[in-house]
Amino acid sequence: MQSTIWITDGITEINNSNIIDGAENIVKLFNVQYWHAWAAIFLGQLSTVSIMSIGMLCPVFIWSLVFLYKMIRKQELRTKKNMSTAVIIILMSASIIITLGGQSITWLDHAYDSIQMGAYNSNDNPNINFARVFTYLRYFSFYTNPLLIIGLVNLKGNTKKNKKIMKWGIALYCFLQVLWFLLVFPYICNIRSVADVYIPFSIENYGIGYAGSKVYLPAIILCTAFFLLIVLLYHRKKSLMGLVILCIFVIYQYTYYGIVHENPWWDRGDGSYNLMRTYINELPFDHIYVPYEAMAYEFQFLFNDISVNISLPDNDVEEAVIFTNLYPIEGERYWTNFENQGYQSIKIDDNEYVFIKGEKYVQWFSKILEMQQ
Repeated sequence: MQSTIWITDGITEINNSNIIDGAENIVKLFNVQYWHAWAAIFLGQLSTVSIMSIGMLCPVFIWSLVFLYKMIRKQELRTKKNMSTAVIIILMSASIIITLGGQSITWLDHAYDSIQMGAYNSNDNPNINFARVFTYLRYFSFYTNPLLIIGLVNLKGNTKKNKKIMKWGIALYCFLQVLWFLLVFPYICNIRSVADVYIPFSIENYGIGYAGSKVYLPAIILCTAFFLLIVLLYHRKKSLMGLVILCIFVIYQYTYYGIVHENPWWDRGDGSYNLMRTYINELPFDHIYVPYEAMAYEFQFLFNDISVNISLPDNDVEEAVIFTNLYPIEGERYWTNFENQGYQSIKIDDNEYVFIKGEKYVQWFSKILEMQQ
């Protein structure tokens, strides 16, 4: 199955799946020079996920600790319902700790290098992508959703206990933001590639090269204001209204990402996809090269019976099909090399090309494209 559906690196290992990669960094945790970077990974991601949840993960976190503590101390609270709740809290919390803890080790070098570049870096730095570790929620954020849901439901009662939990939640949220501004913000403030969670709530458009105060500060101010509003609604026994506001924000985030962020990726591979889908039963090949990460993943998802290789073919390959949208923007790099290796270039649409090597493949593509004209 692995070799059929998800080989992207041309070797025998599923891409981006090595759980022990970077394990040697554990020893670096005992080096004081790495402590800032290690702490920044935790603070950055925890602060960012609090923004994504409009702050509500903070009181939910406090509630989870209180709930588990009381379950341990008082046997009469260990009802079937409470035990089910405790299982969800423990499983999700353990998943968050393991995932974020592992990521803080495997990505420690990236975080350290980003810190070493100094504060207020610009997007011109070739290693700027290292800073992504400070706001990258792709791995552990999925485990926060069950916690958020179950916590918000249990916090809806207007009890003295819940009021106190909300106050501690506000304090935790403020504490995270202050530490984030001191230890993380200076190293990401001018970097666009790490601001995905903040962009929907900012006053800048997606895709700009500069982030800065127009992205992070408006997002934090807006989310803080609505966080306090939701807490106030909970306090006044209007938790349903608070949940509606939270749901609107979550739906808005996903809609924004889908329209503004993800949709443009489709334009970079739609011509190649439509071509292959139209003639899916006539394709003379079952292996393609797509030397562009986002386009390769899209192809592998859409064509799970075709082997997609994200690397370039070896020089001695006699037959190959390479789909790309990098030519002619970066085409000089490809065309100069491939021209001397027997490849032909065919334009699929305004921004997509296919490089073909092998007479059988060249004839097939030429015939198909002639039929479409």
